[in-house]
Amino acid sequence: MKRYTFYHLTAMVVLLIAIVYGCAQMFSVVTGDQQHDFRTYYRAVKAWRQGLNPYDVESLRQVAGTDEAQLPFVYPPYCLPVFQPLVDLGYVPAYFLFLTLKTIALLLLVVVWVRIVPARKSDAWAICVTVLLGYRCAVLRDLRAGNVSLFEQILLWSGVLLAMRNRSLAGGVAILLSSAFKLMTASLAPLVFVIRRSSRSLGIVLFLGVVWGCAHLLLYSAQPALWTSFAKSVGTLDERGDLCPSLWALLLDIEDAAGVAHGTVCIAYAILCGAVLGVWAWSLADSRRSRDVYPMLYLTVLAYVIVAPRMKDYSLVIALLPTLHILSAMGQRRWQSVAGCILLWAPVFAYQSLALAAYAFGLVVHWIRKHRNRPDERMELALNPLRAFAGLVLDVR
Repeated sequence: MKRYTFYHLTAMVVLLIAIVYGCAQMFSVVTGDQQHDFRTYYRAVKAWRQGLNPYDVESLRQVAGTDEAQLPFVYPPYCLPVFQPLVDLGYVPAYFLFLTLKTIALLLLVVVWVRIVPARKSDAWAICVTVLLGYRCAVLRDLRAGNVSLFEQILLWSGVLLAMRNRSLAGGVAILLSSAFKLMTASLAPLVFVIRRSSRSLGIVLFLGVVWGCAHLLLYSAQPALWTSFAKSVGTLDERGDLCPSLWALLLDIEDAAGVAHGTVCIAYAILCGAVLGVWAWSLADSRRSRDVYPMLYLTVLAYVIVAPRMKDYSLVIALLPTLHILSAMGQRRWQSVAGCILLWAPVFAYQSLALAAYAFGLVVHWIRKHRNRPDERMELALNPLRAFAGLVLDVR
């Protein structure tokens, strides 16, 4: 008779399911039948090189020689030359090179994560499951879509790691570079100050913010027509639910379902965002004496996830490490562990990712409030949300 802990049996089953599901999802990618976002980048560069408008969907169809549905190109004009070397290779070699680079970026991202949170070796299975299944399979969705999200995340979290190692300037530069494709990510530049809490780090954030703003003004003045087309292209996006589980998308769905006036929805969104940012600011002040950087780091990231008007399914890779660490270190009761793992790993409903981010946000706020008079208290360095079950033993014949 062998004695297995409930924890080990559960870990093995969940890990096996995650690996099998991940392999099944990636099969169509490695056969060259996915990465529709990359296809858009490829066609946009070809249109731009031919003197066409890369932000015009009809121009993309023209260079592709097809009338099939076409996603718009929604990144700043300076991104076009970045993809140009791939276009020079031809579509098929570029497709697989792009996939290879994304896979390398994912591996490097996991390495950065375990440098930020030096977890135990026994937590490796939970990290693997979270990478494959976390936030409704955000990583797999990114790999299938062929988006640039993983490249953004390696820059963002490398910047966080640099800031944590007292290299604030390099960290701030890396974080702002992560916003090259999606400008909204630049709003995370204050992470440098949140991590270091010094006048120097605040000065670095302000300095880099001015440089970033001036650089974009100069870029706009050089190509105003393309930037105008870029703005119009972004304005046409209207994805909701499973593909874009943001707070704004949820309110728009409520507007359509309940017939609520659009002005009321805008007011509700402003109030909710104000409440989230107000709680964030209050927590920042409440944790001013704390020596633990993790709670406010995670709270900042989760506040961004909640209030961002557009949060694509694959962009939720940004919340994987914060949520896994929060559930492992703050959800100590067994029912909290089960609920957290279901929300993190099992797809249940469309706006589940938003609910999970809000739940994790609440856990951090509670932790900061509870430990505000104990500045030496720190989050446990654990990335295993099911460790509360480690003591249960099953006899298996």
